[in-house]
Amino acid sequence: MNRSPSDPATVAPPLNIRSTSLVILAVIAVVGSLYVARSLFAPLVLGILISYAWYPVVSFLDRWFVPRAVSAGIVVAVLVTGGWYAFGALQVQALDLIEKLPTAIQEIRREVDSAGPGVIERLRDAADQIEAVAEEDAAADAADPQAPQRVIIEPDNSRYTGVLLDSSIGVLVVAGQTRTLAFDRELRLHGTLHESVEHADLALDARGRDVYVSVDFASSRGWLFMVDIATLTRTNLVSTYNRRRRPIAYTSLHVSGKAYERPGWALVSTYRTRSERIEWFQDKVMLVELVASPRIVRLADHRSAHAGYWTEPHSGSNRDLSRVLFNSNWGSGSTDDVDTWHIDVPTSAFEPR
Repeated sequence: MNRSPSDPATVAPPLNIRSTSLVILAVIAVVGSLYVARSLFAPLVLGILISYAWYPVVSFLDRWFVPRAVSAGIVVAVLVTGGWYAFGALQVQALDLIEKLPTAIQEIRREVDSAGPGVIERLRDAADQIEAVAEEDAAADAADPQAPQRVIIEPDNSRYTGVLLDSSIGVLVVAGQTRTLAFDRELRLHGTLHESVEHADLALDARGRDVYVSVDFASSRGWLFMVDIATLTRTNLVSTYNRRRRPIAYTSLHVSGKAYERPGWALVSTYRTRSERIEWFQDKVMLVELVASPRIVRLADHRSAHAGYWTEPHSGSNRDLSRVLFNSNWGSGSTDDVDTWHIDVPTSAFEPR
């Protein structure tokens, strides 16, 4: 059926520009408010979703004549307790995994080194051949004085120039800014002692073997540890982190292993730079036996208030560990009023208890 132009059914209503604009502005305002207050609405939405997810449990308890408020409290308690235990279990597993990684890396490195001629050896041979060719070219250039001289300035990225320690088995321990390595007398790499660089020293264990003693702040327990230089076997000695305390009270330390006539012991001095003293081993001068689960002999509270490097307790001993010296400002906080203190160590300190 045809309609005439005057038929009311064919006339479109006029567009209300003001109403449309208000709707758009309202939508923008709502979205913007939700974005600005997302930190408030996100937990609210999460709580609503959790309430819907656990609603059947609350209804089941309600049918057994348990008040709804008590049912909700039971559900919340179960959620919090289960989440806490799950977090604790996962945390322990993660920390154990992190703690075992250095040992696994050392095992892989030893397997690669003992595998005989392989990819690494072929790469070394190729590098030696390239070096030989380069030396021949350099000799040819030197023989021809008219030849242009090529100068290449290469940055030193090794950075192993900090500390050099010499062991009795002919292994040089080089500690720089990145990690601690061991080299033989021909400067061939013997192995990695530590993936970092911390205060450390060489000592003799009870069998008279050279060991590297240091602290691993990157480990899960902040281990004071030793590494047998010949076999590259690591043994954890004392944990400097208390996992039951939060936050962790970090403890710095110095190590001395120069008592060669009293093998099996290291002299350790601990100190704090920032934290309050809450651990028994902080601010101590003590002897640590170089075995797993060692004996610890506390010699003194050094009482030095940290005010810079020279106020840190740098303890040292004679060769048989009968005398120990350490420095301290004796709580004054002074940077230069530092005295040297003496300890006589009786032989009974080393007797098994």
